[in-house]
Amino acid sequence: VTVGNRVGCCSDTKSMESGRMAEARSSEELLREARACLKRRELEQAAGLFQDVLAIDDRCIPAHEGLATTAFLLQDYDRAAEHFRQISRLDARQSQPLVNLGAVYNRKKDYNAAVKTLRQALSKDRRCAETYYNLGIAYRGQNQLSMAVSAYKEAIRLSPEMAEAYQNLANAYLDMGNTQQAILHYERALKIRPDF
Repeated sequence: VTVGNRVGCCSDTKSMESGRMAEARSSEELLREARACLKRRELEQAAGLFQDVLAIDDRCIPAHEGLATTAFLLQDYDRAAEHFRQISRLDARQSQPLVNLGAVYNRKKDYNAAVKTLRQALSKDRRCAETYYNLGIAYRGQNQLSMAVSAYKEAIRLSPEMAEAYQNLANAYLDMGNTQQAILHYERALKIRPDF
């Protein structure tokens, strides 16, 4: 990804100024500023700063993570997927980039790719509740409801306070026509997060 392909509507002047300033600042300073922008939801500015870091070091995993997160928040799922794949190539031992990539595929409704990717993530870490949660979403999207139920139950076993897993488990039970189990799990979700 080149600096010219920034997300958002930064003017050419701002892009050039940012490029000149990047030369004078270290990648750590740029990362700190980019993360602060991301935290404030200044997504276009954050993306530009993360791009500046990659112009200095195209193998900088935190910059790829920042760009992937920013793209995800902007619903630019193709770009988010590109950066999560790059992170996975840069550090193949980690499962989290694959979990995030699986979540992107779920958002794109590409459930086959999500299942494949999330199974790869499980081969690296079988104790990640988010992997099972996202796998449940993918299986439900494929209408494999019993597989979805199993995935959500495993997510809950690993992270008993994950209200979203209870809610999605309830949705799967509802799809299966099991109203009693659906109500039970909706209630559990609300007990954990009353504002749900």
